[in-house]
Amino acid sequence: MKTYSQQDLQNSRFESRTEQSWFNTVLGFAKASYTVFYVRGPLHSLAAKKLKSTAQPTQASLKQEIETVKKVLKEKVNTKAHPKLDQKELLGLMGVLMQFTAVLPKLRPYCRVEYADVDRLYKEIVNRGAKKPLGFAEQLAIALDQAAGNLPEALWRLMVTSRQFARWYDSESIIDMPKITDTEAVKRMVRWSRSLRATKEFGSCPDQDVAGDTYYCWTHALSQLAYKSLPANKNFITRVELAALEHGTNLNHKLAHRVRAQSVPSDHTIAAEYGNTIGRLSVEVLS
Repeated sequence: MKTYSQQDLQNSRFESRTEQSWFNTVLGFAKASYTVFYVRGPLHSLAAKKLKSTAQPTQASLKQEIETVKKVLKEKVNTKAHPKLDQKELLGLMGVLMQFTAVLPKLRPYCRVEYADVDRLYKEIVNRGAKKPLGFAEQLAIALDQAAGNLPEALWRLMVTSRQFARWYDSESIIDMPKITDTEAVKRMVRWSRSLRATKEFGSCPDQDVAGDTYYCWTHALSQLAYKSLPANKNFITRVELAALEHGTNLNHKLAHRVRAQSVPSDHTIAAEYGNTIGRLSVEVLS
């Protein structure tokens, strides 16, 4: 393992503090909680139609993929004392992890990432994935290289980037995001999906939703790391937040999707299992 330089610290957008009031944070979190029941990314269905007849190869088994992830973490993670997140930061982050920031203007300050970083991660993954679709360990290795081994920052970029190219509903939170037409956005979403390995076998479900499973994986991985390793004060509230996020996929399927059906039916349970496991390994590394 390596150590961080001062420049690495300065380049971490995830670890920068958020200038947002408690009042607006609570309001934003409340909106995230109830919009989970009805908000869907509007371009997702268009991309799904173009992907429906194309089978994507699947991930290695959970056991095999995790062994590769362990090697990536051992070889590429830099070690340092990570700044801790206070309860306001954790509440704002939880809202962002639950819901797209297109409908959460008050929580966008908690979802800041440079477009240059998103674009660089997107381009390397799709360029390499065009030759052979990438599994989670390969995606993580790319993100860690680009984030100078900063594990929280790497998982953060993976979460935001994968969610943007799966649903295209976080554009307002990405710093210096250029205007991109819906047609071009769908093309990028399709290219992104075809660069990734699936968690569900083609034909075993209504839709493989490769990109959707990918962002669910990285959301769960980041949740584990953020709420186990980074709280300034671990207490009952942080344990409740972690439990809610850890089981969020099951809660979505049992509650939110029964209130309003998904526009493209997709079960993310397997992706959540990969993500939670990767997150627990990440916690061990930072410990």
